[in-house]
Amino acid sequence: MPKVVVSISPEFPGVSKRSAGAGYFLRHVEALVRAQWRVTVVSPGDSGAGRNAEVAESQVRSIRVVLPRSHRLYGRPLKLIDAFRGLSLGLDAEVCVKRDANVKAAVAQSDVVEFQWTHSANLWKWVRKQNRHARLVLVCHDVYEQLWQRNADASASILMRLYSNFRRGVAARAERRILPNMDQIITFSDKDAALLRRVAPAVPVVVISPPLAGTEQRPSTRLPREETVALFTGALGLEKNHHGVMWFLHNVWAEFANRSDYKFVVAGADPRPELIDEAARLGNVEVTGFVESLDPFYYEADLFVVPLFKGSGVKFKVISAMAAGLPVIATTVASEGIGRDEQYLGITDSPHQFATLIRSAHDSPGDLDALRFRAQEWARENYGQSEFEARLAGIYAQ
Repeated sequence: MPKVVVSISPEFPGVSKRSAGAGYFLRHVEALVRAQWRVTVVSPGDSGAGRNAEVAESQVRSIRVVLPRSHRLYGRPLKLIDAFRGLSLGLDAEVCVKRDANVKAAVAQSDVVEFQWTHSANLWKWVRKQNRHARLVLVCHDVYEQLWQRNADASASILMRLYSNFRRGVAARAERRILPNMDQIITFSDKDAALLRRVAPAVPVVVISPPLAGTEQRPSTRLPREETVALFTGALGLEKNHHGVMWFLHNVWAEFANRSDYKFVVAGADPRPELIDEAARLGNVEVTGFVESLDPFYYEADLFVVPLFKGSGVKFKVISAMAAGLPVIATTVASEGIGRDEQYLGITDSPHQFATLIRSAHDSPGDLDALRFRAQEWARENYGQSEFEARLAGIYAQ
């Protein structure tokens, strides 16, 4: 009889406007199904569209916990309360999860309860009351103390720095409260694993390489052409992405403004008005909004830029770009935990160096073919689906 895992998450697995993590979650669920686990996914409210089409329906069950009308009526006060509570799905969402009879029954019958993102793991005490014997596994996408510290360091506003430092302190206390109570923690980089081991030294922390779709299909060379296309992808409603793109537009791309031989494409949902206005002012910037597939943009681009200074965790977009055969220019924050220096066109926090590297890609595109091949081969070897599935199956079989 297949073993049962209940996965509690702020998002359903699938394509999401909000984060690349939902895409990882889909491949995570698929891997568990192939390893003969029966999976129940629990997520509150309108947490993304999600799609389970690629997963065997007989082995996957979804429970969407319906939030009360007060969630919409009192959204802002509830968010303020949640900011003081630390890392959680939200006060109202947690109450609804705990009251849901289907969730209670699923947790009580499970062999493993996994928490996608640390917010979900705030429910660990309640889960333990429902099932004393289930293993508790946290899939840690971000280390939030580090995330908020970086937000504080990158904020120009005194008020934003104060707010970010407050959130850092709250997140640190929440991680110290939650992490030591897990039976297993999964993360995506050695750097994050080291941080997590400091918080929960008694809990086994394992590092797995997240699989990326399409790593076997994209070319490692580009035909030369007059226009050089730089690409950024990411949910622009997230502050870390918005901040990074605005920094890049103001400090780097202004040097290439209105030039017909350069183009910058920003592909991602929910761009803010100030970003759209700045793109129009510079002239050779395309802001796409949400797109169903990023593949056409990878095929058309000549290089990939990742100007991020906020956030934590592995940046899936960097690995996807390498898998697509694109030379990558990244900040130190964006490159953390991903490959070595020789897999990048450049790692820099300097606007001048960013611009110099973009010009070099434009002037000598043929010189980058060896880099494209090297990075693409590395992505295929380290982020393949079969290697990921074997690693995950071994962890959950313990």
